[in-house]
Amino acid sequence: MGWREQNRLFTFGIIIGAAGGLIIGSIIAAQYGDKVVGSSRSLLARILRQRPQVRFEFLLQ
Repeated sequence: MGWREQNRLFTFGIIIGAAGGLIIGSIIAAQYGDKVVGSSRSLLARILRQRPQVRFEFLLQ
């Protein structure tokens, strides 16, 4: 197998992986919706040790 064929196979693998990721991500998003997105954002923020932003509308009450 020459280097051109290896490059084509590598590019094909990248395209198939990206398309598969989009399809799987879309299915998960359709099934679970905003609840999973919100919890995954808070988990990621906790992992990265980011403080939650201040909600100023609550301070004005």
